[in-house]
Amino acid sequence: MDAIAKKEPILVFGDYDCDGIMASSIMVSCLTTLGADVSCLIPSRYLDGYGLGKTTVQEILLRKPGLLLTVDNGISSVKEIEELQDSGIDVIVLDHHEIGPELPHAFSILHLDLIPFGKTPVSAGFLTYLFAKFLLRKDDPYLATLAALSTISDCMPLISYNQKLVALSLRFLRKYDFLTIRSLADDSPRIDERVLGMTIIPQINAVGRLLKERELDRLVAYFALFRNVESTAIWMKEQNEERKEMTKRAGSALSLDPDAPGIVALADLPEGLNGLLANRLLSEWGKTTIVFSPSFSEKGLLVGSLRANPGFSFVDFLEKTRPIIEKGGGHDLAGGISLREENLEAFKEIFLSYCKEHPAEKKEKEAMRIDVSEVTMENFRFLRSLGPFGHDNEEPRFDLVNVPTSFLGFSKNQEHMLATCENGVKIVGFRMPRSSFAFGNPFVTFHGRIGIDFYKQKPQLTFYADRKTQD
Repeated sequence: MDAIAKKEPILVFGDYDCDGIMASSIMVSCLTTLGADVSCLIPSRYLDGYGLGKTTVQEILLRKPGLLLTVDNGISSVKEIEELQDSGIDVIVLDHHEIGPELPHAFSILHLDLIPFGKTPVSAGFLTYLFAKFLLRKDDPYLATLAALSTISDCMPLISYNQKLVALSLRFLRKYDFLTIRSLADDSPRIDERVLGMTIIPQINAVGRLLKERELDRLVAYFALFRNVESTAIWMKEQNEERKEMTKRAGSALSLDPDAPGIVALADLPEGLNGLLANRLLSEWGKTTIVFSPSFSEKGLLVGSLRANPGFSFVDFLEKTRPIIEKGGGHDLAGGISLREENLEAFKEIFLSYCKEHPAEKKEKEAMRIDVSEVTMENFRFLRSLGPFGHDNEEPRFDLVNVPTSFLGFSKNQEHMLATCENGVKIVGFRMPRSSFAFGNPFVTFHGRIGIDFYKQKPQLTFYADRKTQD
């Protein structure tokens, strides 16, 4: 509070993903409310990389803040923080990443492992919100909602206080309809955790994945200060559409071996999109996948993102490739690897051999058998009482049995199934073409989830099917 009272320049240093943007926005909004002289610096994924490094430390020293707050980074930046502290800049670290063997000698550190709060991991946004709540001496519904966005975006377990935060924020959204969130919701009549996770968060992340220059301060101005809301929301949507088109185009250009035990792909993509394409290929093929693309900053270097199903250990695999890679890190089901172009074939050989010895275990999610008569508004409300759903608290899945094929209808191009049952329940199956059904069999079972669609602003019980079986 001293720095605020003395009007010392305060700099918030964040990260380029949604969690980092939300944490930075919470901190900037809080300090602005308190009358601080505050500005923000979000690094470029391509020019600076993650966290404090040579380029960002130089930039911070040029700006000469009296106080630096690192949010969603800093806990491992021992040398960099020592340099900043020695230069007369006090550093406060707010980070949720794993603590290394040595803590940085910062002015202060806020980390879940260092405070008596709880054992369930939290996002940087949630941690920053706790700090903001302390400074403001009150709860702030909008800042809590930004913290909830960060919780979902960083795949934090939706249990305990994380679930309560998201549930509370959904109520805040219904009550206050915050303009910055609503503007990214694509006209969704009802914003729930699925809309946040599948519609809004990808738009925020797309900017940091695509842009090469340091332009992400614009997102903090949008969320923290409500600047240029309309034009910035349109800009984010455009970036996200470009991201989707680039990923789709790169995926379509790949030539993959259907008999190979894993997928190694070299894609014409910015390195920030590799993980998205790897996720897509893993989902489509059910095989451990790594997607490489040329490094933006270093000629001859390939940067890769790996995604796997249970059964594959990235940590174990990484040890087998140490002699031929430049660097790598991650956890068992996801990670990143950098290597020289000339080592790609040798890497591919080791990777495919490891995949053959450790096939991915793609397990079907457990589902409850129900019939159409049990898809009721009362049961839907009960399901919602168990939410919000997400990581470690997955949405219940159902097998909707004995649906008469006589109920089935299809889109004009015959590629999507649209059915209306006798009790008014809709069944929607995207990419379930008419040609895939056996109409000689009078019944079909659909596998999916129960949700709400809106038609002319009226709620419509809908079963969203992602696959089907016919005996």
